Amino acid sequence: MYDLNFREENKALTERENGVVEDAAVLESLKNELEVINKDKNGKFDYICIVETAGAVASPGPSSTLQCDLYRPFRFPGVLVGDGRLGGISRTISAYESLKLRGYDFVAVVFEDHGLVNEVPLLSYLRNR
Repeated sequence: MYDLNFREENKALTERENGVVEDAAVLESLKNELEVINKDKNGKFDYICIVETAGAVASPGPSSTLQCDLYRPFRFPGVLVGDGRLGGISRTISAYESLKLRGYDFVAVVFEDHGLVNEVPLLSYLRNR
């Protein structure tokens, strides 16, 4: 797997890491890790595997492909971590729509409440989807 310092700009990061990590390499590495987990569980699917990414849904991956496009071949069900801060309703809906348009399915949308009661308009919006 890849552990990259995502606090740097993507271009500087890939240069420091001696070149771009190609999409195929990221996907193959993730596939191999998932196969190891599956093999250890004897084919039983009574577990949760979380693939955590850095940045927003349309942030670039190591080779600049948007993360929402990069991980699409896996058809992972998603848990969208929304934004409970001021402006978070718009950011959460934008992320949700970006992923839905690409065919992602969600099992949950979560966010930290910062006292703004963002869950009311978000629940109203998401219930109608």
